Amino acid sequence: MSTTFDLVSVLGEVLHSKGNAEVATASLTKPFIALYFTASWCPPCRKFTPELVNYYLQPHIQEKLDIVVVSRDREESAHDGYFAKMPWLSVPFADRDRAAVLLKKYNVRFIPTFVLIDAATGEIVANDFRGIVEKDPKGHFFPYPAKSIRSILSSVTTVSPHESFNGKYLALFFDSPSFGIDEYTKVDFSAESAAIRTALLQAHTDSKSNNNPFEVLQISLAKTREEHETNAAGVPWPVTAFDETFNTAFHLGRLYNLSFDQPSVVVIDQARNVINRDAALSFKKGAKFPFESLKVVDLNESRISNNFEYIDKPSLIVNLESVKDNAEQVAAFEEILGVVANKYGGGGEVVCTDEYCETSPASEPEVIVFTSKSENSLARYLRTQAGLDEVETKPDAVLYDFNDARVVYPLRADVTKDNLIQFIEDFKSGKLKELKEAENKAKEEAEKAAKEAAETAATAAA
Repeated sequence: MSTTFDLVSVLGEVLHSKGNAEVATASLTKPFIALYFTASWCPPCRKFTPELVNYYLQPHIQEKLDIVVVSRDREESAHDGYFAKMPWLSVPFADRDRAAVLLKKYNVRFIPTFVLIDAATGEIVANDFRGIVEKDPKGHFFPYPAKSIRSILSSVTTVSPHESFNGKYLALFFDSPSFGIDEYTKVDFSAESAAIRTALLQAHTDSKSNNNPFEVLQISLAKTREEHETNAAGVPWPVTAFDETFNTAFHLGRLYNLSFDQPSVVVIDQARNVINRDAALSFKKGAKFPFESLKVVDLNESRISNNFEYIDKPSLIVNLESVKDNAEQVAAFEEILGVVANKYGGGGEVVCTDEYCETSPASEPEVIVFTSKSENSLARYLRTQAGLDEVETKPDAVLYDFNDARVVYPLRADVTKDNLIQFIEDFKSGKLKELKEAENKAKEEAEKAAKEAAETAATAAA
């Protein structure tokens, strides 16, 4: 096929198929190509790969899609064994330079990452193709043209007729009676769903009493018609009609990057901008209309603060486990953090056009803020990476920048408003990075000197 996108320049002249047989990149003719960044040592990768194989082997997918592995394995033998289970192609393992270039070109921050590309133009169709496959395992909606929130809402079919959504704030409630217990976190999402529903009922009642322009749209993730009818009964808001393909749920879930194995709530305003990406937590905490996002969030409750995940923005994490039993002290620290969050929080507003949703750079937070008031694996890991004592004896803080080599900076002072503000200003100016680099250099030089001294001593002893 004639293309304006040069696959050869991106992927190299030769790719490998099973057994490392060579395939000319120029011979690829399918309209879409997907790059699969994966590794045999990665548990989520090993879990996703069989799902992807089942997805790919469907005739209507295989006919139009080439998949190319970009290996993150450390040893060629590990890659070969893993790749042998896959019915597609791979960038030659030996071409590590090309793999590094592709990681940078497609902004790969973690694995597995699966990127769908238009083979004719090189345009990225979906950065989150893994999530799409998980939401649409039968490939009903392939090749996934983007849909706007307005077009999705205009075509929604509900169980019963509903008033127009125009001019109203909307809480999009993704719910299912078949949610279970998460195998990793052990969270009971069935109980979580019930708690969210109770909180939404209260917010819905209050809004109606106050004549607020607000409505809930329940997006059904029920797997059977019977489940759907049970879950739709007894709620005072519209519920999407049962659909085995999950049409509305899929397109909204893709738009807002949601998982379908747990309940979620997203609040959008009258202009269809996202004002609360993690609204379930806000409703459970008794938020009032218009239900804007929380700017200080505990890591044990969510990893989203001010509409961004901790991997999306530099994150200030204040550890309060040492004072968790003193409600007055916790409240005082949270008040300080509220001031800091407001200073660096921006608007946190996601703006949706007819083509896509994006966050206006002018309104994005510079730093997002979290607390850790009880045992938390992420907070503990970041404290360790920052070089803080393993056991927290008094409140301390770190600043985590996932997008700059995942560096973690410790606050070398007491947790006060002024110290936190200075901490963030030093981060913004690059001072923290300079200090970190100087520390690392001094450490390397000390280790080198110690090694040389040991070698000299060993030589003298001999």
